[in-house]
Amino acid sequence: MVENAMIDDALARNLGHGKRVVLHSGVCEPIHLAQHIADRAPCWPGLTVETLMSPGPCPYVDVDGIIVDTLVPWAAMRGLINGNGVNPIRSSLFNHALACDKGEWRANVLMLQVTEPDSQGQVSLGPCVSYMPQILNSDATVIAAINRELPVTGYRIPVSRLNYVFEHSAKLPVTELAPGNEVDQKIADNVLSLLRDDITVEIGIGSTPDAIMRSLCGLKEIQIHTGMLNQAVLTPLKSGSVVGKIVTAMAMGNVEFFHWLDGNDQVDLQPIMKTHSPVEIAGKPNFFAVNGALQVDLAGNVNVEKVAGRRISCPGGLPDFSRAAQMSPGGASIIALRSTAGRQSLSTIVPKLDHKTLDGSYVDWVVTEHGAARLKGKSVAERKAAMLAITHPDHRN
Repeated sequence: MVENAMIDDALARNLGHGKRVVLHSGVCEPIHLAQHIADRAPCWPGLTVETLMSPGPCPYVDVDGIIVDTLVPWAAMRGLINGNGVNPIRSSLFNHALACDKGEWRANVLMLQVTEPDSQGQVSLGPCVSYMPQILNSDATVIAAINRELPVTGYRIPVSRLNYVFEHSAKLPVTELAPGNEVDQKIADNVLSLLRDDITVEIGIGSTPDAIMRSLCGLKEIQIHTGMLNQAVLTPLKSGSVVGKIVTAMAMGNVEFFHWLDGNDQVDLQPIMKTHSPVEIAGKPNFFAVNGALQVDLAGNVNVEKVAGRRISCPGGLPDFSRAAQMSPGGASIIALRSTAGRQSLSTIVPKLDHKTLDGSYVDWVVTEHGAARLKGKSVAERKAAMLAITHPDHRN
């Protein structure tokens, strides 16, 4: 009861019409605090809640008076973003964090989960640093729950920055690797043929990216610099293929993965302003960005957002990594996807995209299970021929 009274007091003092609340990203989203907002929504009509990769259950969605914005929908929210309750933020993650850093938008309240303070009075942000530091650098009011279940990671802030602190321990949402199959492995093998020893890679998450990550065990001296990390990284790590610090902005996974992450100095959790920075990435020689897509057209333009009018996702970190990888000496931007999708086996290589997220000029290679199409330096006609060669045979006409 004392805890609830403290939360109610903090919310009453800081929330109101037109205010913006940002929730800790990913698996660190404080569901307990989010439920308090939803339960008391009539008190704050016009309140905006901002999320990134919320694992669910998203109690604030479809609640009268609450506006929900998301940078990337995840899990439960994917089924809700096509209704009236969730607004996509069509900005790359770096640009959104930069805009916050420059004061172009502001959060009134930031809700976090943190670890217990250490002997130096510092708390860890756990497995999701994201763009939280940019908000912490502002004058936002910070309401934080100390969660003893949160893995301790290296990015820490002084406990004195937290305006309201209470204890509420709860296990983090867990995610298992998406089940892959022989198609995912064929794509991974084709991607691997474009990579080499002694490079830095960024790889997304999902069945195909996970297969690519696991296949890195066939290479040597690989450094990982990515936006999201899961337990697929353990395969190349245990094989000895991965060297140096593993840099990421966020992490999610199963219980075993969180145990491995806890106190692990090899994983360097950093803000999006660093992990997705074009200057940071371009300064790394031989940086390869490998990302998935929903569709790619014959010119190499990429869609990761909508299919048949239904929103699936947002730009996320794709524009950041793809553009920056091309600026890296010896680096490249790779899009990897299945050649077909859905029960009707619709082609993912299309004459016209349902939605354009990334211009084809930022794509060096497109890979499917049928091969790899080099687009860099190619004419429009040459791009079309290369793309048709990796299209599913049933759809090449």
